Amino acid sequence: MVALFLIGRQTSQLNQLQNSYVTLNEKLISFEESVKAERESLSETNQEFLNSVSELNAELVSTKESLETSVQSLATLQHAISTGDKATQKQIFGGVGIKYKFNRDGHLIIQEVLKNSPAYNQLYIDDAITKIDDRSVKGLTAAEVTDLIRGDAGDKVTIEFIPAGQLDSSSKVTLVRALINAAQKSEKSK
Repeated sequence: MVALFLIGRQTSQLNQLQNSYVTLNEKLISFEESVKAERESLSETNQEFLNSVSELNAELVSTKESLETSVQSLATLQHAISTGDKATQKQIFGGVGIKYKFNRDGHLIIQEVLKNSPAYNQLYIDDAITKIDDRSVKGLTAAEVTDLIRGDAGDKVTIEFIPAGQLDSSSKVTLVRALINAAQKSEKSK
């Protein structure tokens, strides 16, 4: 009888140990899942951070190139002023760095974007400008459009446009005018 009692007691203790093991195993699995989810979250956060750093670096490089272009234009302007070269003086102005034309339908279409200009990587070939500082370009002359786009370096200008090939959408970008050297080689932007 004592033997049966001891066997029953050991069986009970064994059942308790098995239950404890199952409970601990479930907690361990839950903990492992939490750790896995946290790792994935950290991985996504790290990737977002790296993407942000990469975008910021690209923006800084672009800004540096724009500043270098402005400094070169300023040096050219200073040289033109000191030598009395009026033709070169007229080629340097505050603007965004685009060349455009009116098409047959009267739309203002971007033909070229100067590399390292404020418009570079913001406006593209064949984008159609619809408004400049909330003023419609419809019915304006080329000289009037030029007057709206050009201005003092450092001043902002907002350009509303229809991206090339996207007739049913429009976008808006605010650019800070910089010194533009019209004699600078233009480069087709993306």
